[in-house]
Amino acid sequence: TLGDQGSARWMPRVIEYLHAHFLERPTVDHLSAVAGVHPAHFARVFRSTFKRSPATYVRQLRLEWAADALAQTDQPLVDIAAASGFADQSHFTRAFRRHVGRTPAAYRRGR
Repeated sequence: TLGDQGSARWMPRVIEYLHAHFLERPTVDHLSAVAGVHPAHFARVFRSTFKRSPATYVRQLRLEWAADALAQTDQPLVDIAAASGFADQSHFTRAFRRHVGRTPAAYRRGR
């Protein structure tokens, strides 16, 4: 949901961009350029709108993508971890467990 955008008319454009490019791990500087606003303003408005930082929002999109990949493919966990932008499988497993409540392997078994 877009929440209370207030005067941030650029927010839908940024969200559309994020959903199309989240695997590229865009930076605040890049996202603020997409929005056409200063990086500090962008980060402040984004956080107040979504109650999380842009980095946390992107991480959640990457973890949701990974959950779909686990459920719909037999791709090895290490490949899904790398494709979703995690440095290694153990980092991916910790982040996935925090986000979903189960390890990637348990999630896949439960599909």
